[in-house]
Amino acid sequence: MKKPHAISRQNKATVSGRIAFQHLDFRYYWFARVLSRFGTEMLNATVLWQMWMLTKDPFDLGLIGLAQFAPFFLLFLLSGVAADQFQRKHIIALCLGGMSIAASGLFLITITGTDNRLSILAILIFVGTSRAFQAPALHAIIPVLVPKEHFANAIAWSSLAGQTAKIGGPALMSGLLLIGIEIVYGVVVLLFLTSAFLTTQLKTNTQIITKEPVTLELLFGGLKFIWSRQIIFGAIGL
Repeated sequence: MKKPHAISRQNKATVSGRIAFQHLDFRYYWFARVLSRFGTEMLNATVLWQMWMLTKDPFDLGLIGLAQFAPFFLLFLLSGVAADQFQRKHIIALCLGGMSIAASGLFLITITGTDNRLSILAILIFVGTSRAFQAPALHAIIPVLVPKEHFANAIAWSSLAGQTAKIGGPALMSGLLLIGIEIVYGVVVLLFLTSAFLTTQLKTNTQIITKEPVTLELLFGGLKFIWSRQIIFGAIGL
């Protein structure tokens, strides 16, 4: 029979493993992240399958990745500044709303039979733009949702959410695809909208809004910081 103090230590260890979930806003954030990542992974897998069925051209599959990556590359300076200038929870919610609109567009062109290479790529550029602005706000919001002593635990759970979605998203998509591709897009829309709603429930002031005017120095400040610290630059390069 276990001694009471041994049971107490065991319970404490169990609780400490998910201590970040003691904070209501982190719970909202985490479930929103799980849903949005599932939606993103399902959308990516579905458009790859749909494009292949339409064109049977491997080059077009590469264009799907390019359509979503190009906005990240072109807008990373502006999106970083936006995350400092505006409430991050509002940015995340708006971007999720934009992604739900894009998924709705994919749903509509699919059920109407108007899906083709150009229409899919155009919608994916919109998805990429939304994700480009979402990413900096999404990663910068965690430190204000939990105290610093719980930050590592919050990061671990956030990473777990992403890794789970990478596996579970395509798996769920393949099951729904047996019913119909339009069903997959419908579920993705629902996931994005639910995630956006959960994000709007955050009560924490997700940042202290900067009053610093937007200048070229501000835009390139992050690049200068990274370049001046070669360890960080090398880590990003990996």
